[in-house]
Amino acid sequence: MTLQPTESKDYQIKMTEKEKMLAGEVYSAIDPQLLEELKVAREKIYEYNALRPSETDKMKEIIKDLFGHVVDDNFLINQPFRCDYGKQISIGKRF
Repeated sequence: MTLQPTESKDYQIKMTEKEKMLAGEVYSAIDPQLLEELKVAREKIYEYNALRPSETDKMKEIIKDLFGHVVDDNFLINQPFRCDYGKQISIGKRF
């Protein structure tokens, strides 16, 4: 967030498009920062979905990198998996 002066010399808080998205406000999905984060997440998801079912260690590594919070290693997410950004996803024990 940044402070922007208005015509009345008061200051208005200017939110980034990501901050608006996370706050549930209307935002621009074509914001360069959001597009870059989406691209990074899609690459990770593509790699995840291309793994063999026996490659569970690599699967867990990708999910831990993609998600915002993972409690422990005792989880399974079936392929194919899809999401947009991933960082807002948290999983708990024995998920």
